[in-house]
Amino acid sequence: MSQVMEHFNNFTSSVSASVNIGANGILGAIGIGGKLSEEFQMVKSVAVQNRLQIGRSQLRYRMYSSKLQPDFKLSVALTNRLTDIVSALVNNRTKLARYLSDLIVRDFGTHVITSVEAGGILEKLDFFRSDSITDRNFMENKFSASMSVKFHQILGVDVGGSTTVTKEDIDKYTKSVRKMMMRSFGGPILGPSPKLADWMKYLHENLVPIDREGEPLYSVISRRSLPNLPMTHLMQLRKETEDAVMRYYKANTVKGCMDPNSQNFDPIANVGGQCEAPASNFSFAGVYQQCWESNPGAGMKLCSGDGNGLLPNPITGKLTCPTGYEPIQLLSTIGRTGKRCWEKTRRCWLVFTCNDGVECADSHTVVTAYWCAARRGAKLNQNSGMVYAGAYAADGRFVNEITQGKSCPEYFRPYKIGRDIYLCLSLDLDAASRYRIPFAGFFACNSGNPLSEMNRRLVAYSSSGNGAKSTSPKRCPDSFSQVTLDTIDGCAIMQCVKGRSGLSRLHIRRPPFEEPDYELIEHPVTRIESHGWRWAYNATKNIWRFLGFYGSSSEEVGSSSVGSSSSSSSSSSSSNQATPNSRDSGSDTSTAILAIVSCLAAIAAIGLIVLLVRKRASPGPRIRRVLRDLRSRRRQGRQQSSAPYREVPPPDESTQPLTEDGQVNNSYGSLEADEVSCDDEDDEVVMDDELASSVLRRSNAASV
Repeated sequence: MSQVMEHFNNFTSSVSASVNIGANGILGAIGIGGKLSEEFQMVKSVAVQNRLQIGRSQLRYRMYSSKLQPDFKLSVALTNRLTDIVSALVNNRTKLARYLSDLIVRDFGTHVITSVEAGGILEKLDFFRSDSITDRNFMENKFSASMSVKFHQILGVDVGGSTTVTKEDIDKYTKSVRKMMMRSFGGPILGPSPKLADWMKYLHENLVPIDREGEPLYSVISRRSLPNLPMTHLMQLRKETEDAVMRYYKANTVKGCMDPNSQNFDPIANVGGQCEAPASNFSFAGVYQQCWESNPGAGMKLCSGDGNGLLPNPITGKLTCPTGYEPIQLLSTIGRTGKRCWEKTRRCWLVFTCNDGVECADSHTVVTAYWCAARRGAKLNQNSGMVYAGAYAADGRFVNEITQGKSCPEYFRPYKIGRDIYLCLSLDLDAASRYRIPFAGFFACNSGNPLSEMNRRLVAYSSSGNGAKSTSPKRCPDSFSQVTLDTIDGCAIMQCVKGRSGLSRLHIRRPPFEEPDYELIEHPVTRIESHGWRWAYNATKNIWRFLGFYGSSSEEVGSSSVGSSSSSSSSSSSSNQATPNSRDSGSDTSTAILAIVSCLAAIAAIGLIVLLVRKRASPGPRIRRVLRDLRSRRRQGRQQSSAPYREVPPPDESTQPLTEDGQVNNSYGSLEADEVSCDDEDDEVVMDDELASSVLRRSNAASV
């Protein structure tokens, strides 16, 4: 089989033709199926750089065919990824869900292969100049046949008299070929003199896929393929995955002139656009960017500093456009985020300062960028405005097409817009003309390009400084290529450029196209009750489990469940988000009440202990009588010692004891012998204290 492709865009993959044709049918509005493959980029690069046409001759051997049965089971890895997206959607984390969807396209591709043919292919690619052949009859009738005969001759196959091609025809074809490539898919490696018989002999030892059929990745998301995911969010999951596939194709779509003979030819364009248009001078006067902080009272000053949000126009030095130009909104997105925490204190116990916990404040910036387009009918100087030389991202997700890196050409300076996009602009119109790219504006999801039509109409420029919202179409002027600048918050920002003759290969932009929002979810949704369905999430196993039906959707259920949602899937996330706030306020009140009760209980316990100690330490009435008797006898002894010496008769057995209780009397009777050692009032006080202590100790010992 031989075919001649007059245009490089007609080239199709040798091993994935069917799936690419199917992709173009489903993604008809885009139509770049197969144009991003390495095979296509290589063939196109050779054809464009040398201004050649392409011829292809093939021998295809199909040995086996394999097809998937309907309702096939998805892999565990893909199911886990899809479960993560559903969990993000349930918790209203749309940015995280968009990021996870981009990762699926990056890791699993845009299609699910449902049919594969195994075998081998021998192929010869010819790059030739058609203008070197003046005989149009030969080109139309015999050129393809000459390619086929030459291919068989190289492989050592004798075609004999099965063709009407003469040796002169083959020589004429051979002279027009500028470059030839022999390729094999499967079988043994081809040597310098390949033979078809040798290749076929060992083909069965190395079979490869020679064609594929498939369906878009999002088409396999269904109730049958994912029975363990909440049905209430299955359509959201399918839509999120479909958007990720479309974002990938749109980010790599270049709409421009594809005619190599036109002066407006764009070598990296993969979707046809207008090639010819009336000469126009589209004047561009730079960009500027405003910055607004959500919580300026937090004192973080996120908009301050170079490159942190505010960007004055390079021409005016202010957040305005020059005279004769009007601002058109380019993008608006969240810029920097910040968090600041400090300790809270309060006055307590009249003179003390108590720690009342830690309080934190969050803040973020919203940056809005504008580009300055010439007003219709404005009289401008010939050398006014700025020139443009591409853009790049700080993280390298896309690079400058001129420098092929994260830099600007000579005489150009980078100006930061959004989070990390740098536009290469220059005020030196003469010196920078070497690298300048003809430019005709931007457009995005929410703003059109006023330069795309002659009779454009713009909403009046607002006095607040916010740019006019364009009612212009979202496209580029004729003869300008439509190229993706970047994708922000799921929206593609397009630039209109022209004349990149030095390029031949498209730099493929691969997902993800933006950073995720990894903010911690304090109270994630773990339960869904909606439309009669009840689902629960197991974070350990990362699975959703169907719990059954709970009745009509208007029935009130699950009010006490952690993370439960209301009767609709859309309100489940919002109701769950309100739950943590009420729970936090109730928890704070309960904590305060518990602290007060604990303090009162502690005070009561301390008072009870003090009361018991005092009651235990105070002597009883019986012991007090003993102490009084001892003091009385001590005084009598002192009086007798101060009188003249006289013999004291020994006490008789009838002497009255201290108490009537013999046990107490025995315990304290020995103290009488120590009375004579007390000579003054101080000793008397010491004696009283020691006596009271001793009485208490011995009383306790006796009671035990």
